[in-house]
Amino acid sequence: MSETPWARRLPRSNQPLPGESLAGYLLNLAHRLDLSPADVIKRTGIKTLTRVSVLDLSYSVTLPLDAAQRLGTASGLTDAQVTGLTLDSFGTVLDMARPGKRIARSNYGNKWVNPGRTRACPDCLRESPHPVWSTRWIMPWALACTIHGTLLIDQCPACGTSLGDPGPGSIRSLIPSVASPVEHPAACRSTTGRVMCNHRFDQADPIQAQPHLLFLQQRLNQAVANPTADGNQWLRDLRLIALLLVAVGLPDDLTPTPYADAARQHAHERRHNSDKARDHSIPPGSGQATAGLLLAADKLLKNAEASDDLADLNRQATEQAPTPWEQAKNKSGPSLRLHEALHRHKRSTTRPQRLAAYLPTVEGLAPEHIPAYLPAALFDAHLADARHPSGTNGQRSRYERPLRRYAPIAVAMHASQIDATTAGRLLGYPDTLTAAACARASEAFRDHGGEPELFRRIAAITSHYATAARIDYRRRRDHFDAGWRIPDDEWTPLQTSLARNNRPWQIRHIEYSAWVWSLITIGDPLLAPMTRIERNGRQSTNGTRLAHDHRRWGNATLRYLDALAARLAATIDADI
Repeated sequence: MSETPWARRLPRSNQPLPGESLAGYLLNLAHRLDLSPADVIKRTGIKTLTRVSVLDLSYSVTLPLDAAQRLGTASGLTDAQVTGLTLDSFGTVLDMARPGKRIARSNYGNKWVNPGRTRACPDCLRESPHPVWSTRWIMPWALACTIHGTLLIDQCPACGTSLGDPGPGSIRSLIPSVASPVEHPAACRSTTGRVMCNHRFDQADPIQAQPHLLFLQQRLNQAVANPTADGNQWLRDLRLIALLLVAVGLPDDLTPTPYADAARQHAHERRHNSDKARDHSIPPGSGQATAGLLLAADKLLKNAEASDDLADLNRQATEQAPTPWEQAKNKSGPSLRLHEALHRHKRSTTRPQRLAAYLPTVEGLAPEHIPAYLPAALFDAHLADARHPSGTNGQRSRYERPLRRYAPIAVAMHASQIDATTAGRLLGYPDTLTAAACARASEAFRDHGGEPELFRRIAAITSHYATAARIDYRRRRDHFDAGWRIPDDEWTPLQTSLARNNRPWQIRHIEYSAWVWSLITIGDPLLAPMTRIERNGRQSTNGTRLAHDHRRWGNATLRYLDALAARLAATIDADI
């Protein structure tokens, strides 16, 4: 790394050992130089906060570029060595977003990390040449040491403080009590009042881990060390089932492991602490509780006959903790196999044979003749009464969007005798959204006659498309790509009708282009190609707040957009 004006080379330094964490590296460096961690932080130039007593927790996940450069300059480390001190070195395993501090509260994917907290193996800390605090121990997947066959500890045996925490009433920092000297790099730095604990973790008595847990830990280590799409999906599924077990309280007959009681206690505390209800995605602080949850989750995930159990647990979670569980389920990106298992009683919505008994026979109707998103008029005519019980005063149902996706998928399934996944792909939906739409459609009619009534409504919609003029919506969809925008000669006059606000015109241009696309293709504007990107392995709108709430637009704007869409659609249909 090049020299920077903010940091000078230290007279002595350490070369980080394999897997060493940033906090551990700084503690060892401070101990060698006989300095406090605060002095080392200042001399290496990575301190950016004004508080002397705080080092940003997010640095355990990723170091800002300038801080990383200064640390490399002062310590003589390469870019790769600096990156290896943080969770950034695991890349796609955590699928992390910057800044790292967001990881602590994220519901997405397998971002199940609480920065600053860690676990430790006493035997590993005893090894020479100095104690190595492993970056891997920060992740909740670290439960046991497969080298020594022991459980990782997560609390100080002397003061009971979670490893990495500063003690009661103190401000959290990546290194607790950074202004205090380092008596030993493996000593507890939590404080009570002004007294530092200083209990040596490397002298703690190890606890043997159960063989089943060691076997699971080996698989977890493999998934973390060699990330693949399948491995990452397995971690996501494990995490989601663990959250499901927390939501329902971990049934007594599910997992007779030595760690089940700790897991059950965690679930009880989480479910009965209203202040923590919104923090359902935080991993257990206790390693034994996490072990109990993940062993049970792995058992359910491996057992092909567990679909009924998962569907029953899903029903219980929906009744007992609807909001946290729905948030976790919708945002965690489960595999299709797990999604189907969670909704086993709803699979009939994905089978064209099931639809055939209710839907009329159609001739010549193909998926290209079906819009991907049910128009508002047809939704209001056939499906608008399927509202969530909490909806009042004419509010739109939480099921409106899934139903407007499911209806075209169902018609395409019936028209071509294809499965739901294939139909969804032909209409432009990612597989996860297709599965979600099928499941939510069944839920929407749970109190409205069930699936037979849903299928009767789909039959009426099918009859509409069977008798309507055929439009090649596939050609319209294929006409657009991610770079399409409303042409400048159309965008300039449209700007004059729009109210000014703080959103840049460039962003609004994308948003209104997405809306015009939805008018032309009868597609879901949230999936317009000009806003779609890959994030966390799923389709996303990159945070774009689509301006398709036309209730707030003026009539002139609506008329202009309708006319523009009609002109563009006519051009596409004519194949000019």
